[in-house]
Amino acid sequence: MFGKTRKAIASNVANSSEWDNTIKPQDGHVHAMFIDSFQGLGEGTVIQIEEKYTDQINVFLDKLQNSGYEIVDVKFNSFHEDHMSSNTKYQTLILYK
Repeated sequence: MFGKTRKAIASNVANSSEWDNTIKPQDGHVHAMFIDSFQGLGEGTVIQIEEKYTDQINVFLDKLQNSGYEIVDVKFNSFHEDHMSSNTKYQTLILYK
């Protein structure tokens, strides 16, 4: 349920005027998109595919590629906002042209 909600939120952003105002026109130059998102991992998880984060970022990657843009690189950083929190903040940089 929560995964679908988060994916829907990402889809709403990707289909909003915010998206239209952020995406640069195709001009052969490399452009950047910086995305902040928050997720929580299951307790005791050692390794897993983070489905919620993956779904959200794929919404943006798909939208760019379906609009004719080339993804040059994707970089990310993750951290806990404080030592008491189980939520992880993801910062994603998508480079596209």
